[in-house]
Amino acid sequence: MSRLLTTLLLYKSGFYVGKYISLEAKIAKNKDLYYDALGQAQIGWHECKEDAVPFIKYLLGTILAAYKDFGVRFALVETKRSALETVRRATLNLWLPAN
Repeated sequence: MSRLLTTLLLYKSGFYVGKYISLEAKIAKNKDLYYDALGQAQIGWHECKEDAVPFIKYLLGTILAAYKDFGVRFALVETKRSALETVRRATLNLWLPAN
């Protein structure tokens, strides 16, 4: 539920990348990092000494990764190409290491 609300708040704040790149899928792909960041942010909660920075850093990193993925996808369709060429380039992007 919290991830759904996070996506909604991002939309309301003008961050629409979640319409094109699934933030939920990006988080699910690295669940361990998500739960580690959440756990670190909650340390000291009972004493009102929690620190949200670890979770904020994690979430911003996830949003940045989503925008990078969107840029790659947009670059594939920005130039008019045949469907076959678009699929070929998308396939190559899956197997080539990112710069």
